[in-house]
Amino acid sequence: MNKNKVLLFCVVLMTTIVILWNAIALTSCSNEDNSVIPVIPDDTPVVQEWNHDHEYVPFVEEGKVWNCCSVSPETDIYETIDCIFTMSGDTLIGEKNYKKVFCQHEKYYGDNEQHYYCAVREEAYRVFAVEAETNVEKPLYDFSQPQEMLLLSYDDHEFARMSGTRLMYWPSKQLIFMLYGTSGAEIDYYYGYGDWVEGVGLFSGNPFAGGLNSNKADSLFGYPIVLISCTKDEKCYYMMDWLAQATARP
Repeated sequence: MNKNKVLLFCVVLMTTIVILWNAIALTSCSNEDNSVIPVIPDDTPVVQEWNHDHEYVPFVEEGKVWNCCSVSPETDIYETIDCIFTMSGDTLIGEKNYKKVFCQHEKYYGDNEQHYYCAVREEAYRVFAVEAETNVEKPLYDFSQPQEMLLLSYDDHEFARMSGTRLMYWPSKQLIFMLYGTSGAEIDYYYGYGDWVEGVGLFSGNPFAGGLNSNKADSLFGYPIVLISCTKDEKCYYMMDWLAQATARP
């Protein structure tokens, strides 16, 4: 066997080993375990447009939990989970049915008890909230018409909710909506209000405080909080760690 044949044999052997290794890695990843980030081939688009026919993930669900952490104003560092929102129980406000949301946050309340925070309901892919000690309903999220860009206004904030996209590296299958400020009828792409995740809400701020991230301290707590994870029973809808793969990919 001459030198060229030996070299060719080595190249074929190494190629075969790489193919087998990748095949084993791909088959070992399972979406059934949401703690595992699926392996994405390099030629797979990271973002894909999605239509209205996908399976909608509701925001309002009994037993859903949002694990958050407060951001240190001195260091601007995300610390440990210290603010937990839990959706539990029903209430009737103005002849409409709502789910109650409780907050456990020792840093603010001074104890580890669950305190009534707000009530939420969902209708036609839109989420509404009634804050504690009020009977005034306000819009929180609008997940309707995911294929369209919507111009929305919450309190004094006008913004554009872009059409929904599906991130291919995301272990769960919700749509994600980017939010931008507006100047008249024009969209200001340089000023972002964060992102909404279907079934989860805002992950860059308090998911129950107006649905927008204005880069300011939370209006109730007096300091910003961010979402670490959102779960219901054994199902995981959001993990902050999932964002790492987004920043790692071009």
